[in-house]
Amino acid sequence: ELVVVWITTKEHVFRERVEAQGVSYAGVFSKLIDREERVCAQVARWCEDAGMPLIDAGAGLEEAIEKGFQPYPASQDGHPNAIGHAAIAGTVAEELKARGIL
Repeated sequence: ELVVVWITTKEHVFRERVEAQGVSYAGVFSKLIDREERVCAQVARWCEDAGMPLIDAGAGLEEAIEKGFQPYPASQDGHPNAIGHAAIAGTVAEELKARGIL
């Protein structure tokens, strides 16, 4: 069975924390978030229409941060580090088990 995994951008994962600090993310950051949300919605509709499960790995990345772990390098690099990859894998494994696939 084909399962699509959506890996959210670093900016999107940190968005709520930025907003909670009262920081305005106008400009390029705001456009990036808006575009990502539109594309994610399109992918979700496409997956639903095709009957393919979609797993959003962003929840696992956000959970890692909430627990005090840093899932990304402390730089502009938006690629997950080892902690981030483990968070993504954990989210995917949990979802696959819940769906009876794994």
